[in-house]
Amino acid sequence: MITKCLKVWKIGFVSLFILLIFGIGQCWAVSFMADMVVTEKGKQTTNKFFLLDNQYRMDTEDDGMALTILVNRENKKTRVIVPSREIYLEFANDDLRSMLKNPFEAHLYSMKLYNVKTL
Repeated sequence: MITKCLKVWKIGFVSLFILLIFGIGQCWAVSFMADMVVTEKGKQTTNKFFLLDNQYRMDTEDDGMALTILVNRENKKTRVIVPSREIYLEFANDDLRSMLKNPFEAHLYSMKLYNVKTL
C-alpha cells in the first residue's frame, strides 16, 4: 500500500515538475506579451501581441481568417502567415501591404513622412 502511494506521489511530482518547466519556458520566450483590443466599425476584437528584442508577433484576424504577423525590425522584414489557406507572404516593413495590418510599422513610417514632435 505504501509503495503504491509513493509511486502515485512520484508520478504526480514528476508531472507537476514537467508542467512547470514547460509553462515557465513559454514565459522566457517573450519579454512582453499583451492583448491588443481593436475597435473597427463598431466591432471589437482582441488580438495577441508578443515582443522579444527587435521582433514581435501579432495573432489577428482579417475577414474571419486567422493571421499571424511576424515582424523583424533588424532585417526590416514582415512575414504574414495564413494557416487556413497555407499562405506565407514576406514584405519589407515599409511596404503598404505590411502596414495595412501593422499599426506599429505604419506609425513609424508616417513619422518619417511628417514633421512630428514628441510631447
